[in-house]
Amino acid sequence: MCPKRARLYTTNYYVFWLRAGVSDFSKWAIELLVLQLYDKSSAVSLAAIDVLQESCDLEENLESLISLRPSLLHLGDNGLLLLVRYLSLQSGFKFLKDANFIDYELNRWRNGFNLKYVRVVEDVLNECFTCHNRSEDGTYGRRSDKKSSVHKNWFIPSHLYGS
Repeated sequence: MCPKRARLYTTNYYVFWLRAGVSDFSKWAIELLVLQLYDKSSAVSLAAIDVLQESCDLEENLESLISLRPSLLHLGDNGLLLLVRYLSLQSGFKFLKDANFIDYELNRWRNGFNLKYVRVVEDVLNECFTCHNRSEDGTYGRRSDKKSSVHKNWFIPSHLYGS
């Protein structure tokens, strides 16, 4: 079994391949990222879902993810917000409608998850501007007095009503 740090590095490296426009990313990388969603390390599965969120901006990657039908709800809000992206394609809408997901989620968002979504977006924005160092598991550690030299792209998760 690979050490956790190697699995995390590999999972994060998929962003490089995605942004470089490696051919057939939707055919091989999406499937491998889905496997990482079930890793025993939460840091690896969080990294995988972050890469999937970004990769699903391309329709062929989202279509590939929908066709694999991974279980995402075990990943909490991050998994739910990725699942919501399915609604932007006809195949994803049909899949979620057949699973009786849409009516339940519309009701849940109407009864309070829409406020939680606002907190999720605020957390993403706060992370953009914080001087605290974020650890692999998503918690914040010590504060740095230096700006990060690494430029990161931040993606606002899809909203149910928008999808």
